[in-house]
Amino acid sequence: MFLRIDTYVVTLLLATAPLATSAFQVSYNSISKSGLSEFKSSNFPIWAKKVKRGKLANNVVPGGASISKPKETRKRTSGGGGKNSGKEGGVSPALAEWVSSQQGDDVTAEVGEPSTLSQVIESVSEDDAKNEFKPFKDEKQKGKNARRVKQAARQAEDEKRSAMVQSILEGLEEMLAEKSGATLDDIIGQVHNLISVPGDNSLKSLTAGAKPYSYRLAWVGSDDAICHVGTGLHKVPLARLQEIFMTCKGRNRVELLEVIRILGPFPNVRNTLQGDSIVRSSSGDVTDWKITYDSMIDGTGKEILAGEDDNVRMFNLQVYFSSEEAIVAVVPPESPGIRSDPLEANGSNVLVFVREDDLDGALQKLRVD
Repeated sequence: MFLRIDTYVVTLLLATAPLATSAFQVSYNSISKSGLSEFKSSNFPIWAKKVKRGKLANNVVPGGASISKPKETRKRTSGGGGKNSGKEGGVSPALAEWVSSQQGDDVTAEVGEPSTLSQVIESVSEDDAKNEFKPFKDEKQKGKNARRVKQAARQAEDEKRSAMVQSILEGLEEMLAEKSGATLDDIIGQVHNLISVPGDNSLKSLTAGAKPYSYRLAWVGSDDAICHVGTGLHKVPLARLQEIFMTCKGRNRVELLEVIRILGPFPNVRNTLQGDSIVRSSSGDVTDWKITYDSMIDGTGKEILAGEDDNVRMFNLQVYFSSEEAIVAVVPPESPGIRSDPLEANGSNVLVFVREDDLDGALQKLRVD
């Protein structure tokens, strides 16, 4: 009995299988692109799983085969693209008209007949070839170059002037040497050559600067001129003046050293005078130099300060020549003004100071260091 039931069930299933297959094919064939939405909303069991919507009709055909939609390709046209594709290359009428106004008759560009780009480039290249490039010169650099030229010219003049002064001083030193045979007129003539050297009087820069300059009194016209700048102690009996040194110590300070020899078994004496100086306005080639001593150190080392006006020593000098190599000073006349001839009376009012490079060594030789 059980065998018969099973045979019946198998027979029933085999009989109903073609009907189910045909029903699935009918439902599947009814799918189309236009009816895809109705098929998706139906209760057919195949939509029980989640499937991407919208592409089933493109990928499934009746019979189970898959198809692929051919890709649509655009044909690229030669000549580029964009808004200006298909148009003949050229420049705008406005640009062509401007080039025509700049070049004159070289380039003809009327509105509606634009010139080609190659013509414009060629015309601009020709214009660049005609105009030579001139580099820009910086005004500051130009000013610096002008100052350097002036400095170089001034330096050349200073070197020439210094060489001339050095030559005159060497000649003067030879005349002042013992047994030189030089006369007083020869010495005065050499001093005249010195004060005749052209150039600016640089006394203010010598006294006001920070660098010290030391000088030695090389020649003086009279004893009164020595007393005008010194202590006058060399007039004491048995005293002889050995040397006088003057130092512009800077910042308008002046120091005068007197070295006096005492006859007999006595050491040399050094007197030191210190004070301030003022360089006043010049009158032509002459500079008024006012010196005020406010301190004195005698031969014993005792310092005497100028506490009162009576102890202050003031005097003036008229400087006719001043440089780092030498200073030529003249005692002014008693009446206001300058002397008509600084070398009058055989140069009795003249003091000639020459540069001393080794002041300490000179004082050591005189045994007053």
